[in-house]
Amino acid sequence: MILRKFAQLRLVVLTILLFGLPQMLFAQSSILYNFNSSNQLTSLFNGVGPGLSSVTQEVAGGLGNSGSIAVPLSSSVDAVYTTKDGYSLGPIGSSYVFESFIKSEGNGGYSGVGFTTTSPTTASSVTVYRPDVVLGISVHGGGFIFHNNGTNYSGSWGQSSSGSITAVRSSTTCTDLINSVSTTCGSPDRWYKLVFKVTRANTSVFDMRVEIWPA
Repeated sequence: MILRKFAQLRLVVLTILLFGLPQMLFAQSSILYNFNSSNQLTSLFNGVGPGLSSVTQEVAGGLGNSGSIAVPLSSSVDAVYTTKDGYSLGPIGSSYVFESFIKSEGNGGYSGVGFTTTSPTTASSVTVYRPDVVLGISVHGGGFIFHNNGTNYSGSWGQSSSGSITAVRSSTTCTDLINSVSTTCGSPDRWYKLVFKVTRANTSVFDMRVEIWPA
C-alpha cells in the first residue's frame, strides 16, 4: 500500500490473487485484508515514511461504514506499508491481481499497490512515494504511474497513452477521473475500485495493467 500526502485516502480491501506456484503446480490462492478487526494494520504490515503516525486504522468510514485506513486531509504523509508475510514468484505465465477500494477527498494525493522484494527501510519520492525496489502502480486524480524500480511510466485516464503504455479503454470525458463526483463522470460518493494486474511474460519481463472503477 502506498499513501501520499495531501489527500484523504481510505483503503478498505486489498486482495492479492496468486495464480501459479513454483514447480508448475498452477493453483489459485487469495489473501484478503478488510481492516474490520482491530490492529490489523500494525500486526500484518510494516510501515515506513514521514508522517506515519497520522495514518490510522478506523472501525468505521469504509464501504458500508466498515473498517478502513485513514489519512487526515490536511496532513503531510508519505507512507509505504508492506505485508509481513512474503509471497513466492510463480512460473512464466503467472498472474497476480491486487484489488483495493479507496475513497479520495481533495487533490494532490496518490494511492497505490504492488510488489517489493523486502520490507523497505527507506523509500523514494522522485515522483511519488514508493519503495526503491518495486513493481507497482500509483493512481491520482488525472491518471496513473507504473513503477519499475527507479523507472516510472505515466499515463492518463482521459487521453491516449504512448510509449510503453497501451490504452485499452480511456475515459475521454473524465480527464480528472478520481476527483470527479458527478453522476456522469467519476464516482458520486468518491469511492473507487483500483485493479492492478501483473503477468510474468518471461523470466525478467512483466506486463502491468491498471483499471479504475466507481465503487
